[in-house]
Amino acid sequence: MSTSSSSTDKQISKSKELLSNISSYVPPLHDQKSPLSIWRSVKGQYPAADMPEYPARILLEHCLWKGLQWSVLAPIIWPIYSIVRKQALTTTYRPVFITTPLIGVLATGGLLGYKAAFEMDSEGVDDRGYRIHKSVSQNHVDQYSLYGSLIGASTGAIFGKHGFSSVLAASSVGIAMGVYIHIYPLIEDELIPKVRNLFH
Repeated sequence: MSTSSSSTDKQISKSKELLSNISSYVPPLHDQKSPLSIWRSVKGQYPAADMPEYPARILLEHCLWKGLQWSVLAPIIWPIYSIVRKQALTTTYRPVFITTPLIGVLATGGLLGYKAAFEMDSEGVDDRGYRIHKSVSQNHVDQYSLYGSLIGASTGAIFGKHGFSSVLAASSVGIAMGVYIHIYPLIEDELIPKVRNLFH
């Protein structure tokens, strides 16, 4: 029991160290001079009437969801990881479905931090935030991901037997299902007909 607890403490310590290293490259989100400041208001700065007041918030929220949506890879990784580790699917379910979106968030967060620090100015952030705000498809998939995560988290809280980790894993499953539901019409209307045409 003590060995397991020690291993968990080490993993938590490494995760904190990794997050600290990554955050050192991301401009302070509270600094209004930073392009990514969540408090930087652009009210009255642009002629577009539908320009959101805080475009950096929209961009950051979008990147967060894009990272969490890496959950769609978990069902593919899960059986492969189980085979490699020679462990039952029930054993690897939670580690895979928790770790996959976490890696996605760290990857998208790191990329956003790099771009904001070296490639994007305030106008670039505002332009990107505005385009995300106006994108029906992007908003649709993010909404489905949100609904899926809430349903999944609720299911994990009610039926899970491993506390908070059950909630996180089930929430990840919900996000993946939300993305699948979003892309299903595209698969049905475009991909399936093209595959059928190959055999006719």
